[in-house]
Amino acid sequence: MKTDIDHARAAERHCDLVASIVADMNRKLAKAKQPPIEAADLVFSYQWAVSLGQGARLDSCHVSLMGALGRKASFVALTGDRRTPVPRADLPPEIVALHAPRPPIDTATYPHVAAFTLLTAKGPVRALATSGYRSGRGTFIHHVPLDAATDAEGRVFEILLEIDGCRAIWSGGLVRAARSRFDATAEGDIFRYRNAPLTRMQAAEIASLIEGRTLELEI
Repeated sequence: MKTDIDHARAAERHCDLVASIVADMNRKLAKAKQPPIEAADLVFSYQWAVSLGQGARLDSCHVSLMGALGRKASFVALTGDRRTPVPRADLPPEIVALHAPRPPIDTATYPHVAAFTLLTAKGPVRALATSGYRSGRGTFIHHVPLDAATDAEGRVFEILLEIDGCRAIWSGGLVRAARSRFDATAEGDIFRYRNAPLTRMQAAEIASLIEGRTLELEI
């Protein structure tokens, strides 16, 4: 995986590694008869991977610092050996943050218009409905399960459910073009995708449809 950092952080944390990368890059440029560069000319990032089956993820993380100039790049392992994982205490904070537990969904502040329960193979799961639309194919509701992991901004990717009686049928998500038109449409108004009319539902419609209900999830 790749995690970008700026030159200032790279130089502050890994002065010797940055110097080594610059020297290696200048050797490559000299062979190509190109002018030398300085550290500030490079785009730095951490290239990292986790060894499977070797304990906790943060205890088996292999990290290299990479400096890139266009398609040319140079790597140096933070431990000096790509086969040796970086000790947990020495891992870059950007990588540690990616493994930090995310806060749960806060029903008091997460924007939604109705709350309901999904009966899943693992048992009942509480969920929030955020928006929805009606089309000739049926009624579809965007939802987030309360047991979902949030992102760094406390948000969750919203999945569509087709509501059919007591069934909630997993329906993926709107493609980018359709989602853009959906977001730009006021509640109760019609938008079109692939020449089909779709009506964005009003919050009261969604609440009357599923508020407090228990629906069986079908995937």
